[in-house]
Order: sequence, then structure tokens, then C-alpha cells
Amino acid sequence: MTTSHIPTAHDLTTAEWAARVDLAAAYRAASYFGWNDTIYNHFTCRVPGQPECFLVKRHGHTFDEVTASSLVKIDLNGRALSFDDDVNPAAFAIHTAILSTRPDVNVTLHLHTPVGIALSARPEGFLFLNQEAAFFFDRISYFHFNGIEERPDEAALLAAALAPHHHTLILRNHGVAVASSTVQGAFTRMQYLLLCAQAQLLACSAATPPIEIDAKVCCFTRDQFEAQERQTALIPDWKALRRLVDRHLPGYAD
Repeated sequence: MTTSHIPTAHDLTTAEWAARVDLAAAYRAASYFGWNDTIYNHFTCRVPGQPECFLVKRHGHTFDEVTASSLVKIDLNGRALSFDDDVNPAAFAIHTAILSTRPDVNVTLHLHTPVGIALSARPEGFLFLNQEAAFFFDRISYFHFNGIEERPDEAALLAAALAPHHHTLILRNHGVAVASSTVQGAFTRMQYLLLCAQAQLLACSAATPPIEIDAKVCCFTRDQFEAQERQTALIPDWKALRRLVDRHLPGYAD
């Protein structure tokens, strides 16, 4: 894979450049919220018109350094990658596991935030304690820790772990991952997931067990959330986040 040429908007289709700008903005927004782990963790986006390819940041870049043109395009069917390609092999395994088996998914986000890691280590798993938590009702899968995800068989195990109708994966003793058809959908899910994780840890810090929402109410509320997402495509939310990044971490569209 050649990385000497840095693509610009003139080199690419309009759809691919737009996807690059959105993904770079997501990296910058995550940095603003403190979700990054130096050069580790990754967000990926399938290339429009090229379903067997996806975009990912260079391994050595921090989230706030990512730009539309610096993103690397990876072939899902390509050779195993090494650090010589400036792409983390673990990122290749985690994200291709989802993208290669879920044609409905175009974007995946994986993080190691403290609250996400803490939630992943809790034996009770994710609890439905608030209305945002209901967004994840019957949408979460779990994957038990087996070491850093870089073995050839790890992608198949990860792919099998995420149920076909689920969009969130809690990686036990590791972190969290979410999937969506759009960048804004994935980013919003991650925001909700981390918010709920923090709320759960606070609620469970007392001796008295927290009150959980009834399963029927969770199902009804989740359907309300999903209807809103279908209606708006979360575009107003994403425009607001783009404005936030424009103010605080500009330059991602370069």
C-alpha cells in the first residue's frame, strides 16, 4: 500500500471526501470530549461506492491531529497490516470483524475511556437506569477478553459476537465499540453509551441497588429513540457537533 500521495478533495469523489471530513470531525470531537487514548483507539468509515474499503486514522496520529486527507484507505480483503503501514493491526481486526459481516454498518467506533472500561469489567453488565439507556435495550452484545485482537481468528470471533440486530459491543475488561450506518449515528450512540456508563457507575456506588426501568418501558422508549433517528438522521445533532469542532479544533477538513 502506497502512502506517499496525500489525497485532496480534487482526487476523490464528492461522497468519499464528505465521508473523510465527517470521520475526521468525529475524531476531533472525541478528542474535545477527552475520549482519546494517546495514539490508540480508532474510528472507521466504509468508503462510499467502495464497500470493501474503509478509512481509518494513521496509527501515529492522535485524535486531534486527524484530517480528511490524512486518513488511510484499507482494503477489507487485503493482506494483514503491520505498523510499517502506520495502521494498528488490532484496529484492522476489530473493525473489519464488523464491517465485513454487517453490510448495514458503515461506521464503527472503538474506545478505551475510563468509564467504558469500568463498565466492561462490571459483572452485571449494562443496566437500564435512565431513558438514554433504553436506547440500548436488546441492542448490546458482549465479547470476553482474549488478549489484544490481532490474531487471524480474532476477527471471526468478534464478528460472531455482535448479534445481527445489535449495534453496541461491550468488550469485557477492555472497552466499548458501537456501529451505525452513519458517522453521526455512531457518534451519538457512543455519547449515550458513555453517559449511561458514568451514570450507572455513580448509581451503583451506593449500598442500595439502583432502580431499573421495566423491560416493556425500555422497549417502548428504544423504539421512540429509533423513530427519531430515522426521522432526523441525527443531522441537527451532527451539525451542532461540527460547529463545536470548528470553534475548538479547526482544520479537520484539510
